[in-house]
Amino acid sequence: MPAISPIAVIHCNPTVKIPPDGQVFPLTNPNAHLACFPISAPTQPTPTVVVTNQFGSATLIPSQPNLFASRRGRASLARPGRPPRRRLASTTSPATR
Repeated sequence: MPAISPIAVIHCNPTVKIPPDGQVFPLTNPNAHLACFPISAPTQPTPTVVVTNQFGSATLIPSQPNLFASRRGRASLARPGRPPRRRLASTTSPATR
């Protein structure tokens, strides 16, 4: 069973997306902020996955989960003077390993 910290360490804002072809993908919900909380969880399988979005396709290998993301309002995430303790889980392209 994963353990979730009660303190958010990363706040993610919605953003406008502009891929290399210059097409603009505007905000669809400017209030869709995410709060990310550190978790500890048992080791998960890490299958290779193919992801396709407006930027193209890529083959990725997910890393182990270390954050839980939840929709939250900005006011509840204030941590004055305290930097984030962890980064988001990353993915790696097999070509760059």
